[in-house]
Amino acid sequence: NAASPECVRLVEEGEAQLAIVNYYDELDQDQHLEVRDLVRVKDIFVGGPRYKEAGPFTMQKLLQEPLILLASGAASRNFFDTITEHAVKKPAFELTNLDVLLDLVKIDMGIAMVPEQLAKEGLADGSLVKIDTDIMIPDRKIVQVRSRMSPVSSGASKFMDLLHK
Repeated sequence: NAASPECVRLVEEGEAQLAIVNYYDELDQDQHLEVRDLVRVKDIFVGGPRYKEAGPFTMQKLLQEPLILLASGAASRNFFDTITEHAVKKPAFELTNLDVLLDLVKIDMGIAMVPEQLAKEGLADGSLVKIDTDIMIPDRKIVQVRSRMSPVSSGASKFMDLLHK
């Protein structure tokens, strides 16, 4: 459980046989890595209960709110920075864990961009509120990465087979 580039580094150094990570462009540049698509992910902006009646946000309005983001260097943070044109210089919080990020959003500490699937339960029980914006958020890919330079154990091989069924 680490930032995508860190997980890939562990695979490259032989400390892990495979990693499930957010796709980022540099993955395709390393010929030693095998990258296989797993699933597409749709990100949404969410806030706590106080945002229930807030209505749609422009990017300018959103950027005036306290933002809770993953730490710089995480693939999700890089994605956020790209779609907001690097407009956020100092978020309210920078975290390394999506679970903690969601916990802070639920207690109205700010707004975050998260995969819709992770927010589903909170949206259903009212502890999270979806915030519509004018920001175009393209789908992202979750991929499996392994080194072409290292053998794969039978257990890892069976696990990869399950992932691709």
